[in-house]
Amino acid sequence: FKTAQNNVATVFSTVVKTIGWVGHTHEVLAAAQRLLAHAVNMETGMRGYLLAGKDGFLAPYKGGKIGFYSELDSLKETVSDNPAQVARLTEIETLIKDWNAKVTEPAIALRRRVERGNGTMAEVVTLVNKQEGKKYFDAFRGKIAEFSGIEAKLMRERQATADKANTAAG
Repeated sequence: FKTAQNNVATVFSTVVKTIGWVGHTHEVLAAAQRLLAHAVNMETGMRGYLLAGKDGFLAPYKGGKIGFYSELDSLKETVSDNPAQVARLTEIETLIKDWNAKVTEPAIALRRRVERGNGTMAEVVTLVNKQEGKKYFDAFRGKIAEFSGIEAKLMRERQATADKANTAAG
């Protein structure tokens, strides 16, 4: 009887622990989607500004930037138990920082010069046609997909463990 109690306790403990990890993985996947959404807001705001030259178009860019780095810090903390995922997030951070420094900020500065009469829209078009921003953003999207794919794999593994433990408890 004591052995049966110990077995039930072990199975129950496994189920509870695994359900916690499944919840954790759901949280990480949702945060990764929010991270992507913040970056897309940055991209959208920058593009709108390049087209219209009105500061109001930079609101999604500025808000997305604040949200992105806040979400990134939180997500790094959430996955701190997984050094490989933290490393991926660091790569994502580097891509976005480089995109900001080498693409978005110079493009915004050029568009500001156009508004002051110190540049032309042809220069903006030439800059956009270089597709430097697209290269960074495509790399960013690839890293987010890789990060999320690994989390999805962990989810499947954790769900299978939970299902096995539930069957054993059944």
